[in-house]
Amino acid sequence: MQKVIRKKIQRGDLYNPWLDYYKRGIGTLAYNDSWNLFDQIILSPALLNKDQKGFFFREAKNFQQALDDSAKRALQRLSETHV
Repeated sequence: MQKVIRKKIQRGDLYNPWLDYYKRGIGTLAYNDSWNLFDQIILSPALLNKDQKGFFFREAKNFQQALDDSAKRALQRLSETHV
């Protein structure tokens, strides 16, 4: 999906990597039992170019995804050491 977005972004455009999450019902702040997109991280096309040296945008993750990924890796390491 990120490759498609990079192709659509033109010079002078801005990109919010969390907007797609919000459209799918995933937000960054829950208030009154509904998700909101509180954090507005805005990127220019220059940060979307992975072919450059230095800093670039890799992926958007919310806190729960990071926890889930971390837990999966920990469980995998644990199962590998106790085989």
